[in-house]
Amino acid sequence: AIALKRSRQCAGTATMADSDDSYDSEWDEVLQPAVDELARGGAAVELDSDGIGNYGAAQIARAALQGGAAETIVLANCEVGARGCAALAELLAKSTTLWLLHLGYNAIGDDGAAHVAHGLRASASLRQLTLWRTAISAAGARHIAAA
Repeated sequence: AIALKRSRQCAGTATMADSDDSYDSEWDEVLQPAVDELARGGAAVELDSDGIGNYGAAQIARAALQGGAAETIVLANCEVGARGCAALAELLAKSTTLWLLHLGYNAIGDDGAAHVAHGLRASASLRQLTLWRTAISAAGARHIAAA
């Protein structure tokens, strides 16, 4: 398992605009080891307050699918939005090992919730989903509940 936490903390809930898929290479020292760990078959990655954004979430999802053994993925306060959730939904739908996904403190909104719900409908393994402070309204919560 790999757990990384940058010394630079992000203040409050993620503020990256969802249409902004830019990625600051400053986060490479955090993202690359996590991607490498999952691609090698690692079971867990925990990122907290790391600005990996939608790009990073997509890289994490691809690596987890490649490695095939991811059980827990924590992306707390990592500036993940709806586009990142779309990539994670594919992971949810295809993974047979992922049982925990933590997306707390990311502004995924209702669109992100809809993507996650889509992945949940096909998931055979997920047992715990954390969505604290994710800018999801009642409509987004209904998407998740219906999954």
